[in-house]
Amino acid sequence: MANTEKKLEMYGGSLTASVPLIIAVIGFVIFSVYERGAITAFWVCCFIGVLVGILFAKNKRRYAESVFEGISRREGAAIYVVWIFAGVLGQIWRAGGMIDGMVWLGSTSGATGMWFVLVTFVISCILATGLGTSVGTVVALAPVLYPAGIVLGADPLALALALIAGGAFGDNLGPISDTTIVSSVSQDAEIGDVVKSRFPLAIVAATIAAIILLIMASMGAGVAAQSGGVYEIKGNPLGIIQLISLAALLIFAVSGRHLIESVSYSIIIASVIGIGIGAITLTDIVHIPDVRGGETGLIQKGIASTTAPIIFVMLILGITQVMINAGVMDRFINWAKKTVAKSVRQAEASVAMFTVLITIPLAANAPGILIMADYAKRIAQEFKLHAARAANLLDCAANTAFYMLPWHNAVIAWYTAVATAAAEYNMPYPSLLPTCLMNPYAWALLGVLFFSIATGWNRSYRDDKITYLSGWTRFG
Repeated sequence: MANTEKKLEMYGGSLTASVPLIIAVIGFVIFSVYERGAITAFWVCCFIGVLVGILFAKNKRRYAESVFEGISRREGAAIYVVWIFAGVLGQIWRAGGMIDGMVWLGSTSGATGMWFVLVTFVISCILATGLGTSVGTVVALAPVLYPAGIVLGADPLALALALIAGGAFGDNLGPISDTTIVSSVSQDAEIGDVVKSRFPLAIVAATIAAIILLIMASMGAGVAAQSGGVYEIKGNPLGIIQLISLAALLIFAVSGRHLIESVSYSIIIASVIGIGIGAITLTDIVHIPDVRGGETGLIQKGIASTTAPIIFVMLILGITQVMINAGVMDRFINWAKKTVAKSVRQAEASVAMFTVLITIPLAANAPGILIMADYAKRIAQEFKLHAARAANLLDCAANTAFYMLPWHNAVIAWYTAVATAAAEYNMPYPSLLPTCLMNPYAWALLGVLFFSIATGWNRSYRDDKITYLSGWTRFG
């Protein structure tokens, strides 16, 4: 077992323990600049960082023990398990009719022009909150809602932004979003407390974003309505029933039940509904494969979908533990307390700003949260902040600039989906730049977050009880 009390000594001083992280981040940036940023590519960056880092360790065994200690940390294990269950639920929802229900709702809402933009934003918010992924949301909705909106006279710029803005909302608030899971578990916060306390921040930002989208849609040049039948609307109204399983997840999660329990109930409910409406069968969920090693169904597919992020988290936690055991985090905290974190407002602002900055060069936002997690936890302990507050600072900051820059995976997936849908039906679509820089939810959330930091609104401390109402009324 690792000796967690013995300090890890490095050639060149404790700051040399940052070499693995620096190498990893440089690798992240290089892959991102070449538009090859992916979690599996990031494995390599982290692995090389760990390999090079051991050369700087005076005690190679202690270095190896530090990496192992980080990989086996309790919060890491919690992330792995929660992700596995969430991955299965996501697959059940996808196959079980939720996407078809959302598509049908948007395509048959009767809204036109600027109001269809608003409907698209709301549907994107709902679906992303359930699926926990902005990429999955925009890829699922753009092929139908974008052409439908253009046919109904919606402004292309506002319509495209409505899709990614809704995706960012779901990534920010969804209980099974990777950023929600990572930010919550890394701070030892209950998912229910996090969702309840984050709800006011997300809803206010979403309201501002909705108003901005309506203004943009009303001022924009809506495309003249085209003749119907240029594309086929695919959807199933029965899929709307799957919202019951989403509601169940939210209710169970915020009522204080363990997230594994909450997700388990939602998986069961979603499976029953999916089978009931004819979207899936029991054999779709699990079956004996035709050949050895073949896929056994949605459960296996869901678990397999989490393999890449789990390995990435393991490597990141190993790297950050090296820094912790070498005393880098202690030095960073002491420096921050003397310079940029002298008060609770300054401390919160430093967590938010550092997180925003660290996500800018990365192609994914969860890694930024992981890198800043230990700093945020130390700050929360120093100023007696509630763990949910620390999680919210991390998550909200990670969902701002990340959703506005063209080398980030969510932005790439969104624009590709919109451009592909538009090209298929010879429809207009906005350019990547400056469109991606105009994401209304990302800007609104950034403003709401720093308003909260400056005024103390929604701030909670260690002994505060988290409720939906307290998040709206508390100033601290």
